[in-house]
Amino acid sequence: MRSRLLVVLAGALLVTLTWSFPLWRPLVMDDVVDEAFPGLRGDLLDEFRQLGEVEQESLLQLAREDATMAQSMLEAALRDPVRVEEAQQAGSTLRAQGNFVRIDPLHWAQGEALVYSQADGNHVLRFENFRAANGPDLRVMLSASPAPRSPAELNEGNLALDLGRLKGNVGNQNYPVPAGVDPGLYNSVVIFCRRFNLVFSSATL
Repeated sequence: MRSRLLVVLAGALLVTLTWSFPLWRPLVMDDVVDEAFPGLRGDLLDEFRQLGEVEQESLLQLAREDATMAQSMLEAALRDPVRVEEAQQAGSTLRAQGNFVRIDPLHWAQGEALVYSQADGNHVLRFENFRAANGPDLRVMLSASPAPRSPAELNEGNLALDLGRLKGNVGNQNYPVPAGVDPGLYNSVVIFCRRFNLVFSSATL
């Protein structure tokens, strides 16, 4: 009698568990998601999956807002670093310096920005121990704003000055300041994506 009762109870429990499977399934099983990046070429998919989880999620979120920008950013992120090495500034006097900051997982730089005065009266902006997120059409700019985060802030006082294309996203590098320009008018160095009007990073001088 007792064994029959146990069999009936076990059967009833099995039926209940089977019927309620959708309710308790999330407690014991993982919902694995491996979402392909929208529009990404198949040969780049494995490289995308090797990015950090935070960077992947940031790119996917950006893709939902602007697929074209996200695609360009991703292709730049997967590109091999462009390394630049240049000689130290000889016979120069350090006039100002600052450190680049990380804005978010996709827009960042690190290292030092240094402004040197030279014996001939000209000035040079130098990056040391520099590394930055890669991106399309990156420019090196000077801004009157100490920490610009938008194109309007970058152009504070209509003083934004473009020193040219970023030579490489890794390595020490020099950017001459045009003759006659007073570096004292500027309070930051900015890595700026001209194609998408985005500030990647800035260093307060």
